[in-house]
Amino acid sequence: MTVFCRAMGNVTSLAASESPLHMAAAAGDGPEMRRLLEAGANVDATMAGGTTPLHIACEIGHAACVRALLEAGANREVVDALGRTPLFAACVHGHEACARALLQADANKEAAVEQNTPLIAACAQGHEACVRALLDAGANMEAATSEGATPLFIACCGGHEGCVRALLGASANKEATIEIGATPLHIACQNGHEACVRVMLGAGANIEAATLEGATPLLVACQSGHDACVRMLLSAGASMHVLSTDGASPLFVACGGGFDACVRALVAAG
Repeated sequence: MTVFCRAMGNVTSLAASESPLHMAAAAGDGPEMRRLLEAGANVDATMAGGTTPLHIACEIGHAACVRALLEAGANREVVDALGRTPLFAACVHGHEACARALLQADANKEAAVEQNTPLIAACAQGHEACVRALLDAGANMEAATSEGATPLFIACCGGHEGCVRALLGASANKEATIEIGATPLHIACQNGHEACVRVMLGAGANIEAATLEGATPLLVACQSGHDACVRMLLSAGASMHVLSTDGASPLFVACGGGFDACVRALVAAG
């Protein structure tokens, strides 16, 4: 392939917008990649969508290719048509070794796509190893989406216990709220993620935190019918008597939703 490209006089053109270097990155062919680079291939050649060989290597998880491209001077901050940097691509796809290689090369940890940082992306997908790599590199744990969701909130929303533990271990704010006043504990209860609820309670999350509508985590769990979360909250001392702003109690909403197991748990708790 290298001989062919040299003969053509343009190492970066093969078919359409995909270069031989893109193909080597996709295949994880480090030796071929090095030969192409030595032959003068454009390390930052873009294909349709603005994707560079470094993006491709990061998306697929070929860490050796990532390192080779970085050594050849690849632009670690280049963005594709979606605004994603190579680090973002590595984190959203869960490739820890690629992420660490980029972080060691001082890639921007906070380069965001519509306010979603690489850390938020890793938390959303449940990629604990990438989360830990970013935290080790000092990524901002409190960077938030346009709705105010922090990485911890996002991890709790998706039920990603390992990510939650990693963030709490790094002292992420347990009480950071989104626009409506919901905390990470609220969203874990709403979605029935028992493991995340257990971890949040163990970390001392505020069991009586209320949203702008006065909903506590217990009321939210009852609204959604998650009886295991209800029992955990009650065991941790959650009050059954805190009402929402419209006067609804946890028992009222559990009855209204027909969630018999939640009703039984509340009645048994007195």
